[in-house]
Amino acid sequence: MAGDGDVERHRAEGVPNEGGHARPESGRVDVARQRPNLGQHSGKVNTACPLPIRIGASASGEPNFSRFLISPDTRRRYPGTVLMYHGYGEVLAPRNSSPMPTFDVVSRTNLAEVDNALNGVAREIKQRFDLVGTKCAVVRSEDTLTLTADDSMKMQQVEDLLRKYLAMRKVELGALDFGKPQDAAGSSLRETVAIKQGIDGDLGRTISKEVKSAKMKVQLAVQGNEIRVSAKKRDDLQAVISLIKEMKNSQPLQFINYRD
Repeated sequence: MAGDGDVERHRAEGVPNEGGHARPESGRVDVARQRPNLGQHSGKVNTACPLPIRIGASASGEPNFSRFLISPDTRRRYPGTVLMYHGYGEVLAPRNSSPMPTFDVVSRTNLAEVDNALNGVAREIKQRFDLVGTKCAVVRSEDTLTLTADDSMKMQQVEDLLRKYLAMRKVELGALDFGKPQDAAGSSLRETVAIKQGIDGDLGRTISKEVKSAKMKVQLAVQGNEIRVSAKKRDDLQAVISLIKEMKNSQPLQFINYRD
């Protein structure tokens, strides 16, 4: 154990230096404290933490930096930090440090509220004299609703009921993509309704194009069916949110996971 316990010595043999070459077993190993310019490699470095660097003498006498271990004592002394790898070794840096404020643009439909709306539709169908005993029904399977009715007039009534109860449960109708009624068995009609989940490619490109055309100082990154927006200033993020809202997309969007 070296010095004040901040560094646990490795055995000198076989430990690679920065150039990838193993130091000889006889190489003298010293411990020094340095604060190299870590730049972009480690984000926001906690400069209050010690940066112990292990230096080994090479065959030519020039110092070579290698990896080191930070002792448990130092870890306990800085509980809000984690190890981050740098070219000179591992350094103490703030936990969950983020170089810039960010938020996510998502499109998520609450299926639990959709089910509550369907329960309301089913109750009203059973209570209405003009729908009792008919084939009218609405069922959900994953992200698809299936509407069934005896004829086109009753199908319209079922659609109206669905919209009514979805609005009561605060589910935006823009999250639904109604299809066209098709003939089904028993002289009935069937219609499928897709529940939109996530931002598709077309909508993602539209949002990116609008933000870029506004020449905002932000960065957009597509992550699956979501968009991550990052910027140096919080005001820039607020401006992006306002811009996207002004686009009046038919599909509902939410802005979540704000990180400062």
